[in-house]
Amino acid sequence: MRFFHFLQEKYHTFLRSFFEGPSWLWRNGGGRKSTEEKYISPSFMLLIWCRGVLLRFFTFQGWMLFWVFLAAAFYSSIMIRSSVTVLFLLLGGLFLFNGLFLLLFFPRLKIRRTVPKRVMQGKEFTIHYELENSSFFPCFSVLADPLLQGKGIRGSALKAFFIAGRGKIACSRTFILEKRGVWQLPAATVETSFPFGLLKRSFCDHRKVEIFVHPYWQKFHFSSFAEKGSAGTSSGKNTGKITGNRGLDIARCREYVYGDEVRLIHWGNSAKWGKLAVKEFEEEKNTRLAVILDTAEPFTWKTFRKIAGNFLHFQSFEMEEIRGKRFEALLSFAASLSGTLSPEEYEMDFYIPCVENRKNQKKSIKDLFEKWIAGRTPSHKVNVIREYKVGKNAMLHTAFLDELAALEKVESTGRFENITEEILQKISENNSSVLLILLSCDSAAEELYGKISECTENCRVLFLPDGEKIVDKGEKSGILSRKAEQLSSGDLLSGRWW
Repeated sequence: MRFFHFLQEKYHTFLRSFFEGPSWLWRNGGGRKSTEEKYISPSFMLLIWCRGVLLRFFTFQGWMLFWVFLAAAFYSSIMIRSSVTVLFLLLGGLFLFNGLFLLLFFPRLKIRRTVPKRVMQGKEFTIHYELENSSFFPCFSVLADPLLQGKGIRGSALKAFFIAGRGKIACSRTFILEKRGVWQLPAATVETSFPFGLLKRSFCDHRKVEIFVHPYWQKFHFSSFAEKGSAGTSSGKNTGKITGNRGLDIARCREYVYGDEVRLIHWGNSAKWGKLAVKEFEEEKNTRLAVILDTAEPFTWKTFRKIAGNFLHFQSFEMEEIRGKRFEALLSFAASLSGTLSPEEYEMDFYIPCVENRKNQKKSIKDLFEKWIAGRTPSHKVNVIREYKVGKNAMLHTAFLDELAALEKVESTGRFENITEEILQKISENNSSVLLILLSCDSAAEELYGKISECTENCRVLFLPDGEKIVDKGEKSGILSRKAEQLSSGDLLSGRWW
């Protein structure tokens, strides 16, 4: 019985490693972690393993010549006295000599890789390598991480190195990750293809490395944000300026200026200085901002026309590229708000609709119908509202960026159904300004705006229409659509929304 459990455990371990793919190979999009499990056929994974093993032992030019070698071998087996036999023998000798060289002068290489834990989307970052040769023989044409490339990642040009016997070298490469997310990098590899560059000997460091790719963000001009009263307490919304509460601690005294309040005069220092002096207090800001993000992009006929147009023109497309632009701009804006206002002692509450998967639930045809046709959340998923407190005495900006990196879209029209009365009451009691950012002005958004208007008057709505073209407000009949400020993704990210 114990032996049966041992075999069963080994079988499940083999299946898990098989469907994860070769650890040394960067699969296109396969390094990005997702909470939603996707079905991958065994036949497709078998092709990936065959490709990964061939890339492990063959260079690109060696792989091309290997196909020519197979064709020549097949043709020479039919036509023995053909001139193709000479080509077959020549290529066979090259592969044989290259393989014998790698066996006789067996290289033993080690690689250590230092990867930053957090990077920004679309920004260059550097990975440092330490290469070591444990053999007495020198190694030529040594490459560091040659397979760390593909869709979603761009790296600098490869440079070949020479490592003496029992020697060490240090090198580095720059990379750019183009998409936000939590990525798992493949195993660090080092290889040598000396002398002919047809076959190669590879060595791997199989330790898994995760890297957080934060959404692109930049600091807004805080003075402009404060002067125009884009957010703030209810006392600042009418004056157009954000005001703070005066603290109890005296910071300093200064000379009296006409217009200062008489009750702020410090009579002790006035007697010492021989002139009137007034007290200055440490400013204690108590500005709160509640930000509600719309993370749902329902599937519309306009999106379907984009997909159909790309398909008819034989262009490659992905749902992430078609439907993710506004969503990525939304997350970048949230990151910029956190990075700009948190150092200024703002207290911000982010309310973000998310989806949690129920375990041990299989997808069915009903789930697909609810997701793509009716626009509702599938039955095996649950809508939740995650609350993040950023700012003074709350979550750090870096921790909030980590949460945004792992965030995924909500494909449901009922995304705001879990914004309860308790959350609205909390916003009202804290006297918070509300910033509601929408991707679609549907009935759920109209209902949420009505609830927010009942608890607070200081609510500002930003709407990102589908595409960069702004929709005419006259075409919309809803109250929210007429009051919402329509912006493009570029205006939102550049700070032109205030």
